[in-house]
Amino acid sequence: MPTSNAPLTPKPHEHTESQANAVLVSPAGETTPVHLPTDPVARHAAASQHLGGEADYIGHTATCPHGTPVLSTAVTKDGDTLPVNLPATLALDLLRDEPSLLTLTGPVLFLGPPGADGQFTSLTDKQVQGLEGLLAVVRSDLRTPVGP
Repeated sequence: MPTSNAPLTPKPHEHTESQANAVLVSPAGETTPVHLPTDPVARHAAASQHLGGEADYIGHTATCPHGTPVLSTAVTKDGDTLPVNLPATLALDLLRDEPSLLTLTGPVLFLGPPGADGQFTSLTDKQVQGLEGLLAVVRSDLRTPVGP
């Protein structure tokens, strides 16, 4: 079996440490792709840092038409005093295809759905791009005046 000292190159489906696996959405609707560690303790610490307070993983998930969860959200536990994040709220409602009756506040993290172990998974590159595109449309629509 041949051996080599060359570094391994990641396969297209593998996440490297620099690839975004979550999307941070500001109350103004700006998106920032972020990388969260896979270790649950480090992931929670990183999520809390991005959110500016203790991360609270809320049970509102978006599902595909077949009922499979495709993403979940995290907000700060002390979000009651933070500004409403209308773009993230609308995006979640659109992805869920039904109103969640939940108003998200402050910065919001969109993550992958919980895995079999209950830990949140990573978004794929395609999901990150899709969320960024959806939020760009939501931002644009929120800035467009309604009426003649």
